[in-house]
Amino acid sequence: MEDQNNGRLNWGWLISCCLAGAFLIGLALALQTVWLWAGIVPDALVEMGVATTFVGLAFLFERRFVRGITRAATVAAEESFARQTQQMQTRIDELTATVQSRLGQDADAQDEIVAQLDYPSHGRIMKALEEAANLHALPRGLVRVNAGTELGFLTLSFTRHWERGGYVLEVILRPEPRSKKQFSTMPTLRWQDSESAADVGHRIAVEIQRMGFLDDLRVFDWSEALSNLKKSIHVAIRSQRRDPGAWLLKGSLFELIEDDWAVTSAGLEHRPPPDLLIPAKEFFQHHIPGRDTRSEDDVMESLRARRPDWCDPDRWGWLLWSAHSYY
Repeated sequence: MEDQNNGRLNWGWLISCCLAGAFLIGLALALQTVWLWAGIVPDALVEMGVATTFVGLAFLFERRFVRGITRAATVAAEESFARQTQQMQTRIDELTATVQSRLGQDADAQDEIVAQLDYPSHGRIMKALEEAANLHALPRGLVRVNAGTELGFLTLSFTRHWERGGYVLEVILRPEPRSKKQFSTMPTLRWQDSESAADVGHRIAVEIQRMGFLDDLRVFDWSEALSNLKKSIHVAIRSQRRDPGAWLLKGSLFELIEDDWAVTSAGLEHRPPPDLLIPAKEFFQHHIPGRDTRSEDDVMESLRARRPDWCDPDRWGWLLWSAHSYY
């Protein structure tokens, strides 16, 4: 018998069985030799002694046998579990590697789509806007870029949207505050899939000239606009993928302003250092009872007061106006 507290052999029980058996056998021998007893009594004592001794010895050998079997079963179970765990881990590692490989292939394909914008065409721009929209990197497949030799005179919005059973590519002209004229409805040109980039650039220049957007048409730079389009899409896609070293925007991109500012769905963001975010909600003008009822001028004035010391006042005003136009 085993001690239930520590699992050790109960030697008192084993020795008692052996001594009791020896006593019974000895008693039988004494009865036969000293008192000359014969017959059933001595034989019964011998059998009882042998049986009692066997009980103790049998328990000892059975315990060792069971312990050996248990140990072997435990080792086998541990080895089987280790093999299964290793196999599972191997499958998980293989699946992880496969997923990472496919993500890498996707990233390479996306980068190749953006790289093809070095030679812009209707199909390539549509494909790049589609890829960015699928990643939710650009809201509604639209992005605005600067299209002038000087920041803020003219921007173009490239938009891919669904119309009459298919997607179309449109370019929206947007003169900024310093341009010659302002319009309540911004002129929109559709880029036909049969048109080259040069054809569309010429049409935009003619439209700018016809509507009198600019005093000097040489301010319009079509090549700069297309270059900024590529840069904006690349920044938006890399941010959405959270690539190492990428500009990790807090929202999807509306407009990239030069290299250090961006207007996003989260607000006006500055590339660190220093890190800066003016949340989109701060540009809102509320007219709900019990809520903020400030005028638009009051809203802008409070935002101008948040200008960081390292940002020029004129540039800060331009950044606020650009961001405010989205919210």
